[in-house]
Amino acid sequence: MALPTLVAVPMLLGVLDSAVLGMLTPVMAWVPTVILFGLHRLNRRDESFLNVAAIKPVRPVRPIIVTSLFVIVALCVLPVLTEALAVLFGLKSVAVSSDAWALLPAIPLFVLAYAVLAAGEEFAWRGYIQTLLAPWGYWRSSAAIGAFWSLWHIPFSIGYVVSGDMLVRDLVSTSVNLFLAAFVLSGVRYLSASVWPAVVGHSLFNTVLVFVYSNFTTTIGSSADMTFWAYTGMSWLVWLVLIAITAQAVRRRTQVTP
Repeated sequence: MALPTLVAVPMLLGVLDSAVLGMLTPVMAWVPTVILFGLHRLNRRDESFLNVAAIKPVRPVRPIIVTSLFVIVALCVLPVLTEALAVLFGLKSVAVSSDAWALLPAIPLFVLAYAVLAAGEEFAWRGYIQTLLAPWGYWRSSAAIGAFWSLWHIPFSIGYVVSGDMLVRDLVSTSVNLFLAAFVLSGVRYLSASVWPAVVGHSLFNTVLVFVYSNFTTTIGSSADMTFWAYTGMSWLVWLVLIAITAQAVRRRTQVTP
């Protein structure tokens, strides 16, 4: 928490604008893994960092592929279902952007590009820390990691609020979204015994979800508070359904240690 807060302070003081913070995002994405690697070298040199972080082994490959396909399908269906329900209940209207279909073929490339940034966070959260918290079980470890993951982003979000690029309600909704998403990412780590499906899932958040939310319906950002929170609450219910499905899959797995 101290490091993201330190980075965000100049923005809070008005010394830097949000564009600079955006440029620092790729660097900050890898900070958790770099910190944990340094601590690992100091305290657990007899163990492989790659193994503890579940970066390897990548065999058997079948669970990794199957779980990656699960998270891909789930996180493609989730935003489509959310937006369909929003239109059905009158919270949004259909509004296909002029660039939507032109951008669609490039989405896989964006997913691959963002996976590089996602790996920097996931090697730490769903990789190394998930291994350390394995004795806590799926629910407790997911909640702990989700809470800290959400808190990690708050200093940056506050910076965007101060600069006028984000509303307080967006900060709250984004923080809860991260917390809920953590249960899905931790779940695919449990199901595959590998961090790689979590990397795929994290990359999809920044690509597929953003693409669907911003290209096929009206934006919710300028809506009245009641509409905003109705939409946000509905989206959380969709997340809870996905979490329930993921948790059920984890429960059925005979070996649930990451």
